Amino acid sequence: MSQSRCRVLVILVLAAVSVWTTSGSAQSSAQSTMQAEIRAAWDEYLRAFSARRADVIADRVYLTPSFNLAATGAVVSMTPADVKARFEASIGALAAQNYLRTDTKFANICVLNDTAAILSAQFIRYRKDGTVLSEPAGSYVFAKTEAGWRIVAQMGHTPDRVLKCGS
Repeated sequence: MSQSRCRVLVILVLAAVSVWTTSGSAQSSAQSTMQAEIRAAWDEYLRAFSARRADVIADRVYLTPSFNLAATGAVVSMTPADVKARFEASIGALAAQNYLRTDTKFANICVLNDTAAILSAQFIRYRKDGTVLSEPAGSYVFAKTEAGWRIVAQMGHTPDRVLKCGS
């Protein structure tokens, strides 16, 4: 895929998410249910990541195509094999630093509509000796599919950029 085509896809995903926003002063029980489902999908992702299961991440956590919008540029994973390879590399780099697991420090879940949400969180990565390896943050666009909530885009950022939902 060309870089210009990749940029167009990224812009379309972000534009679609911004159009999907809804308003309302009271949180409905449907929103609470969706937030719980998204949190469960997030927790499954962290369990798979901590267990070094790039195959599970590729098959059950991410939707393809998916986007990683990093400070170094956009990476598009067109297939589950692309997602698996990306996470094998990421997990391998952490393993070289004695990585053990990742826990959520805090997470905000913004339900945009019945099929779109953003989870923005800070998490803690631990070494095998129990010390903190890092405390990064990121925001993740989730889409509801027939198979459940899946991540379609992730954006790493500093903890002071964690998004909050308006009421």
